Amino acid sequence: MKKATHIFLLVCITLIISISSLSAEEDSAITPYKTGLFVQNFVFAGESILTFENIYRTGAIVHVTPNIAVRPGVTFSFHSTNEEDVYGSGPEYKSEEEFFLGASIDALYFIDLGPGLTLYTGPGFGYTDRKSEDYDSTETITDKREYKYINAEALLGLQYMFNSSVALSMETGLIYRYVTEVDYDYTSGSITGEDNTIDTDIYLISPRIGLTIYFN
Repeated sequence: MKKATHIFLLVCITLIISISSLSAEEDSAITPYKTGLFVQNFVFAGESILTFENIYRTGAIVHVTPNIAVRPGVTFSFHSTNEEDVYGSGPEYKSEEEFFLGASIDALYFIDLGPGLTLYTGPGFGYTDRKSEDYDSTETITDKREYKYINAEALLGLQYMFNSSVALSMETGLIYRYVTEVDYDYTSGSITGEDNTIDTDIYLISPRIGLTIYFN
């Protein structure tokens, strides 16, 4: 994951250096108040907070000007794990479920690099909630966990527009996360105490592949 992220950052830096050699007369497909819907997939999730499979983020993007855009979004994931009993003779049972839901907003600045190609950067902020439950072979809950994340991101990405309606993007950056854990009594499902801070740190963001459909 780190190698892929470093390669992507190197490409971005190379493109920034190349801006001065590109024609400034090329028309951009981005116009004021251009609006669309986007969907992203976290392709190399693992070392940051997103430790599930099939993680998606979707939302809207509104270009206030050709260079400035606001992008609110929702991130979600659901993952279930099945296991056989310890003797391997019984049917599979659900051993774990994880659910992830978050909301975020980004403020992005776009730099025209050439026909259809833009580089963008900007801050992002979000709040996410992750819930996890463990089960025994009778599918009775044996443990329950909940984590709350407050995130601040510095984003860097590339977007290529195939035409005025369809764009493909890839982004990464840095994320600062503040994580708290909710104390649960799993036998009753009730909250038993105050939230405990368990982590504060800065990480590289897992690369995100995105597709945007513009309407105007």
